[in-house]
Amino acid sequence: MIGIATHQTSRVDTLFWLAPLRGDRNAIPLLLILALSLVIGFLAVLAFGYFSDQTKIRSVKDRTQAHLLAVRLFQDNLAAVLQAYRKILWYTVQYLYLALKPSLIMLAPLLILVVYLNSYFGYEPVHPNESFLFTAQMASGQAMNDVNLQLPAGLSESALPVHIESRKEVVWRLTAAHAGNYQVQLLTDGQVFSKKITVSDRLVRILIGRWREHPYQHWLDPSESSLPSTAAIVEMRVGYIPRTIDLGWVQCDWTVILFAASILTALIFKKLLGIEI
Repeated sequence: MIGIATHQTSRVDTLFWLAPLRGDRNAIPLLLILALSLVIGFLAVLAFGYFSDQTKIRSVKDRTQAHLLAVRLFQDNLAAVLQAYRKILWYTVQYLYLALKPSLIMLAPLLILVVYLNSYFGYEPVHPNESFLFTAQMASGQAMNDVNLQLPAGLSESALPVHIESRKEVVWRLTAAHAGNYQVQLLTDGQVFSKKITVSDRLVRILIGRWREHPYQHWLDPSESSLPSTAAIVEMRVGYIPRTIDLGWVQCDWTVILFAASILTALIFKKLLGIEI
């Protein structure tokens, strides 16, 4: 059966679909990233305060400050300065030990969140009436010659497929007439494999590809289910363009903005909440 275009979205997708990008494809992602940074920074401060020993952290930081002051006061006394630096190093090690547990506790959910959000902010969807590449890496040269691409209504080939022998890849240039979620199908060696292609002018979730026997890659890019280990196709991927956020004077990856804004937010909330970090 030839794949069809669908328009169903998840609840999370519905939230992002409230932000149209037809006027500005940069502003809405930036605003959403900053809003997420505000929440992440606040929750990170609360988690650090809950899982850390605040009394010991305050004591260690106070003692570190005291020895820093001693370095300035007794700068003409080499023995006193060396003793102060030794204490500073010791209390720095103690602080790192005290901060290790809450930091590790926060790191795991943060990494999972970043991986999930990357499917929204990491790439731009295919836009209507714009050409894009669809690539299939085959297990053998014979499979390259036997593969057949079937397209649903709304998708069309804008050029003949290109065979790259050195990488065992077949590349199609496609064009979408209108927005939607399309399922394209590859037929080879009596097997049929499908891949979702998202065409939209809005901020939606992007599923880059399907892989065979790549559990590490699949974890970093939680797309559709993995291809069977016996499949004649090793990989299917859509040529989505990586998203960059234009700040006027520089273009940044979205993760840079997220972490920088989260750290700044955490520093503000730690003062307001009286939590030592």
